[in-house]
Amino acid sequence: MRENPLAMPRDLEKLAQLHTLIHARPAFQLGSLKIRLATNIARTKLLDEPRKQVMLSGLADMREGDRLSHCDFHPINVWGELSQPVVID
Repeated sequence: MRENPLAMPRDLEKLAQLHTLIHARPAFQLGSLKIRLATNIARTKLLDEPRKQVMLSGLADMREGDRLSHCDFHPINVWGELSQPVVID
């Protein structure tokens, strides 16, 4: 995208499609993202207890999913050409 800023709208559309494909994949054998997030929220020193409780409550209200989640999807984590991308990280 840096090499051809005029192509950025097209490239961003392709990245969005790729991200959608990742989320469409089932991930039955991976651990629960909700559990991992709850653990991280509970352990962080960056939030006070009331804010942690709000976040943990909101997380608990979310339904459990069975889809793959990249959690850090951005252009730097997509290598190669967008016609045959390789997602890393």
